[in-house]
Amino acid sequence: MNNIVKFINDFWISNESGDKKVTGMLQKLSSDSLADVYIGFSEVGNRCLFLKADVSGVVSAQNEKTNISLIIDRVNSLVYIELNDIYFGEVFNDLIVSIFSHIKDMQSYQSVQQFVVLFTKWNELFKSRISKKLLSERELYGLLGELFHLKKFLNNCNDANDINYTLDSWSGPDGKANDFIFADINHEVKTIEATKDFVDISSEYQLNCIEKPVLLVVYKSMRSNEGFSLSQIIDEIRIIIDRNYGDVERLLHKLNMFNIDFKNKNVYEDIKIEISKSFFYNTDHEDFPKITPGNLIQGINYVKYRINLSSIKNFTTQI
Repeated sequence: MNNIVKFINDFWISNESGDKKVTGMLQKLSSDSLADVYIGFSEVGNRCLFLKADVSGVVSAQNEKTNISLIIDRVNSLVYIELNDIYFGEVFNDLIVSIFSHIKDMQSYQSVQQFVVLFTKWNELFKSRISKKLLSERELYGLLGELFHLKKFLNNCNDANDINYTLDSWSGPDGKANDFIFADINHEVKTIEATKDFVDISSEYQLNCIEKPVLLVVYKSMRSNEGFSLSQIIDEIRIIIDRNYGDVERLLHKLNMFNIDFKNKNVYEDIKIEISKSFFYNTDHEDFPKITPGNLIQGINYVKYRINLSSIKNFTTQI
């Protein structure tokens, strides 16, 4: 997959370097693919992803005005996606890789239908995300810790299914009770300053182990120029996803919950953290100190509380 990414990048560079651009379908992505997929340029010189197939029965998707457009050319049996703003060039490359990996082995009609469906999913990711409200430093630390945890699990993945399952398991951006929801266990990730000896629990549901165990993950961190920034860890995760043919669109959707995309991630470049220590706690143990719906007095809810790490050192475990 990394070879395809390089191939696409090299194509844009070599064909956009001169004063005059050649338009149309210029380069087939693979001679081995069943689907007839090309990259090239529109009549006005915009980057495009083309699919040559029978489009006679295709109904156009709702084409909300964003930074990409879907065009169905029935005369030339083409459907293609045009990039309208080069600012999103990097994300457009991800779109190309993702769509190609989905449709490369499909028959003509099936590939067209999937092409349109995938355009609709990606369209949301090409909206300009310029937000005046930035993440607070505490929120950023929390996100960095979750991405650090996500990367650890992605590094153990061997194929696209494992990658996509792990990306879908990251539930923190979706507002779920826990930051990671796996089949057999949930993980609650807390990223704190290295000098602190406590974690804050935001509700009685965070460590609720009724349906399955909850692992409390604590990352102690410090500001450091030797650490990683938001953009660095996002790029590292993208490389892992691409290497295993995973769906980078899933990562983008999660990041969009924080008003972050692959371009504006550099806004937080001045903050780098280093994870100095990692602790994992088995909260399913009957003696683990926690507040859950099951041990609350009736009439009390929306509970927030603090756990001293020194009091739970006997509940450490490994993952």
